[in-house]
Amino acid sequence: MRHHASVASAARRRTGLAALGMILGLVMIPALPGEPSSDTSTRWNSFSESSTCGAPFARTPFASKSGGLSAAESVLGPFGTYFGRTIGQVRANLVPWVVPGSGGRVVSVHRLALPAFRRVSAGLAAQAAQGNTYTVSSMSAFTSRTIAGSTQISRHGLGLAIDINPPQNPQRDDNRLITNMPGWYVDVWRAAGFCWGGDWAFSKDPMHFSWIGPGSGPEAPLTPLPPVTSKRPFGSAAATYRTEFTSVTDRYRLTIADVTGKGAPDVAGVRAHPGGTVIDVASGTMLFGQCSVNRWFLPDPSIAGSHRILFMDLDADSGQDLVAFSTGSTVTATVATRVSGFEDISSLSTGIDPNHVALAGADLDGDRKADVWEAGPGGALRVLEGPGLNTVLRGATLPGGAPVHIAAGDRDGGTTPELFALYPDSSGSRIDVLNLQGGGLTLHQSFDVEIPATEVRGLGAADYDGDGRADVEVFSESGSLVVHLGNTPTGAPATRWFARPDQSCDDPLPLAFNGPFFDDDDSVFQEAIERLGTSGITRGCNPPFNDAFCPEDAVTRGQMAAFLVRALGYADDGGSDQFTDDNGHVFEAAIGRLATAGVTLGCNPPANTKFCPDRPVTRGQMAAFLVRALGYTNDGGGNHFSDDNRSVFESAIDRLATAGVTLGCNPPANTKFCPDEPVTRGQMAAFLTRALDL
Repeated sequence: MRHHASVASAARRRTGLAALGMILGLVMIPALPGEPSSDTSTRWNSFSESSTCGAPFARTPFASKSGGLSAAESVLGPFGTYFGRTIGQVRANLVPWVVPGSGGRVVSVHRLALPAFRRVSAGLAAQAAQGNTYTVSSMSAFTSRTIAGSTQISRHGLGLAIDINPPQNPQRDDNRLITNMPGWYVDVWRAAGFCWGGDWAFSKDPMHFSWIGPGSGPEAPLTPLPPVTSKRPFGSAAATYRTEFTSVTDRYRLTIADVTGKGAPDVAGVRAHPGGTVIDVASGTMLFGQCSVNRWFLPDPSIAGSHRILFMDLDADSGQDLVAFSTGSTVTATVATRVSGFEDISSLSTGIDPNHVALAGADLDGDRKADVWEAGPGGALRVLEGPGLNTVLRGATLPGGAPVHIAAGDRDGGTTPELFALYPDSSGSRIDVLNLQGGGLTLHQSFDVEIPATEVRGLGAADYDGDGRADVEVFSESGSLVVHLGNTPTGAPATRWFARPDQSCDDPLPLAFNGPFFDDDDSVFQEAIERLGTSGITRGCNPPFNDAFCPEDAVTRGQMAAFLVRALGYADDGGSDQFTDDNGHVFEAAIGRLATAGVTLGCNPPANTKFCPDRPVTRGQMAAFLVRALGYTNDGGGNHFSDDNRSVFESAIDRLATAGVTLGCNPPANTKFCPDEPVTRGQMAAFLTRALDL
């Protein structure tokens, strides 16, 4: 899935999986002078192939080519950090595993995943003792290759996955599940810590099982391999990106974090919405551009109004949870977990100093849960243990005093994250790179950034080039992301491992646009649509975001009812169920009110016991709706159009034309009305704005 979005406690949607942009009635959030942001230094605990498997999705890196991969092929990013920096190193870590039910056949798996495979063996042995068996006639485990048709490295190429009986359990892109695996068999694999392809949300691959990671079992945390590169001083910018947040940064709380689960930086913004809070993420996978945006909706409006926002892994599943800090006499944290699509929301009282000047999130104590690094007045530094954020793990004093922003990330490839502190400087900004050891901070390096400190909106310490060392990302008020590297080159293009080779998309969704809707700029009906949106008669077509209007979509009879009820203020529903086919429909209340007002009679005359709420409205039907609703009686002598003489709605059409509500369907002549064609939402906007004189 290229884009996705989530709606907390509501429907999950993006236009083409999620729609983007500003919303009617948006509360504007000014930038905070000391607003911090940072990527978290994550002890990777989960490598789940799907968020439906109980842990956040983690994307494998891209390779230099598609198909079979040589031993020299680099494996960059978090998967390389733990399983092998090259395919050759992965091969060197393979061990044999006898596939239960296969008659003793052996496959190769990664040694780090072997304990989970052994749990499968034990679980299936226990089932066999109860008389439950499943015969494995064909299988495939380690194969040094990419995913078919892609340059993305397959989990098979890392020794983390196995396919069982492909002919009986085919992969299907239509999301249809076909499998001969018994439920108990799949449950054994799930319990052992594997993600089953039959549980995937948007396609099905029931032959496929992949290890989720140590967070799914009793294994100890994985030990990172040495970085690919050598350290060297940070210098001038290695890359600069103009992100989708350009020109709209003042509407967001902004941060830099790996929200999408690939190990590299994303730019995340949190903004207010009339019904709650929206998270917009410009993903590094699509290089932060017009095809990059992912979106989630949270029904809690207080999150957007929080003083500070971080994304950090508080529950040890490698997913970056949203943590919003509200400051009063104490600091309260609202937490929305990443694994739930930010739907699981809770709050906690913290020991963070209400007078803090900057915050960052990173795991200091090695428990795989992020801790909060707090910079206070005068440069006091405290690290508070996650997830409770009350116990102080370490304290020190920043030699440069109180910073504007801080970030924390593992630059040395060790166990303790380094701290990056940004200060005002004569050249723009200065970043100090510090190591927290014992009770003190050691200054490793200071380097200049051309962006003035007052224009910096976010500071990150994510691994940009995939070498296993934290790099530095600075996000500016202008919406640009600037990357600084502190290491020797990896030998591969810096973004190859996380950026998709194809950066195009069919449905780019801008964050910056005029008016309440992002998709009407090229519509001939734009003015009418925006008047309708501003008046509150339409709420959009993509709830709960409702920043798209879908002007070319056909209007349904249910939508028509909602339009007219909002426009004319009908409140009386008659106290009874008017129709038999709208029970539980989202527009049931509007339909009842429209019927009580006498505007609709039904869709199955003469009984008229049904309304047909999902049936498209024709232009002729629309004329009848409006004539009844607005009481038009003058037909101007009739026969306004040449193509409605046999239409049951001819009289209503003539009255609508006489009132100036319709001009016809074949401009500029406009000699036809096209009574049997469906009404588009854009056309409906024009009809209503003329009829209501908006």
